[in-house]
Amino acid sequence: MRRQDQLIDLIHSLTPSEKRYFKLYNSLQPGNKKYTQLFNALLKMESYDAGAICKALKLTKPQLANDKKYLEQVLVKALRAFNEKNSPEIMLHNAFIDIEVLYTKKQYDMCSDLLKVMKRTCDEYDFFAMKMECSKWELRIDAQTDDKTKRYKEIKEIHQAEVKVLEQLRNYWDYLHLQNMMYSKIYRRGVVQSPQIASEMEEIMNSPLMQDKSKAISFQSMTSYYQTAIWFTLSNSKLEECMDLTVGLVDWYQKHIRKVLHNPIQYARVLSSGATNLTILGRYTDARRCARLLEKLPHMKGVLLNGSRKTEITRLTVEMNLMIYFIRHEYTKAIKYFQKTYPLMVPDETNWDTKFYTHYYHVASLCFFRCGQYEEALKYLRKLIDDKGKKKWAESMIGINMLHVMVHFELGNFELVPYLLKSLKQYLLKAEFQTKSIVLFIKMFSELIKHPFKKDQILIFKKFQPEFDALRIEYVEKAMQDGAGLQLWIIKKLQES
Repeated sequence: MRRQDQLIDLIHSLTPSEKRYFKLYNSLQPGNKKYTQLFNALLKMESYDAGAICKALKLTKPQLANDKKYLEQVLVKALRAFNEKNSPEIMLHNAFIDIEVLYTKKQYDMCSDLLKVMKRTCDEYDFFAMKMECSKWELRIDAQTDDKTKRYKEIKEIHQAEVKVLEQLRNYWDYLHLQNMMYSKIYRRGVVQSPQIASEMEEIMNSPLMQDKSKAISFQSMTSYYQTAIWFTLSNSKLEECMDLTVGLVDWYQKHIRKVLHNPIQYARVLSSGATNLTILGRYTDARRCARLLEKLPHMKGVLLNGSRKTEITRLTVEMNLMIYFIRHEYTKAIKYFQKTYPLMVPDETNWDTKFYTHYYHVASLCFFRCGQYEEALKYLRKLIDDKGKKKWAESMIGINMLHVMVHFELGNFELVPYLLKSLKQYLLKAEFQTKSIVLFIKMFSELIKHPFKKDQILIFKKFQPEFDALRIEYVEKAMQDGAGLQLWIIKKLQES
């Protein structure tokens, strides 16, 4: 993003509540408020246009630059104040500022009282680095006491506490490093990966920290342990093991629910994906539990949700429900649910993350395809294939390109199929992996387009069906076929004969 576009992007990201708060905050600020006109102008613009703004507000370019800089400063301060109640981190950072002010006024008792509250917050949420900062202030305040015996005792206690916190912090950093390394291997790749990536993931899992979860000595460390193991087992098609780990992580979150509620998004993601994958395995009791916990989460006492977090949990809930309908082959219900949620979701599309953007339209396309609504399926497939500005989830994009071929085949656009197969081959080279199912898919369609008569096509489907079925014993091959709805489509074509 260009530097000049950053401010307008920030303004467009504001929720209605944040906009109202900014106007209230702005009304309390002293001095000239010409930047308010700039805020209103940027709010109405789709993209930044310095010339148009200067003309509308009668500004020179240097004046515009100054107003932009000042508006950005005021806006960030307003957002900081607005989000303090939803963020223990912001609250603690502001408290450190308060302590520094009180310290300069020699109000040491007030500093000590505030530090006690801050340390409890640090303990509650595993804010190790901030707890070390609290220790620094404790030592500075203790230096003001005249009681040398008391001071010696407190310095010793502070040192012992610091040693423990440093151990926890180092442990957390080590587990977080493993988690980030694992995520870098799976990001935008999904289940399928190259042998090189698979080997690197194995190396991460061979770390002594991943061999013994009892080495995780804090809530955050244990969370990173579970998340790393879940990503590894899912990416290597060990779905049962992955779901056992997911249930274990959900239990861990439930046991320490207070530590989750200040930043519940990761918990919500685990519940959403857990409910979906547990449904795939037929573990309906565990799946229903995850679904109930996710839908209950925004209404829990003590949960801290600002506008963006509420929006993300809503997206996760929508994705989960749509996927469960699809897994159960309840395609008509899935379409009705998609059509109901679509108008609510689309206004925020620019802020959708990669996974949701890909899966939401992919699953909708599959459901329309299964119901014979090929034009509707094509409509949402085109959004995924044509939108060059969005990053896509690679594994899903292969299924999407395969489904694109099948939709055009059903629409009778046989002349397009060779070009679509060529695009699929190019995408596979770019994605750096192939499966036997995709190679077989390309081979089948290369034959189908040479035989326009239905009788000949049926023979081709009969020829390839056993080969596709034989591959499905491997989870990766099954995932590739199901991502395009291939097996059920071939069965349907054979039944039509």
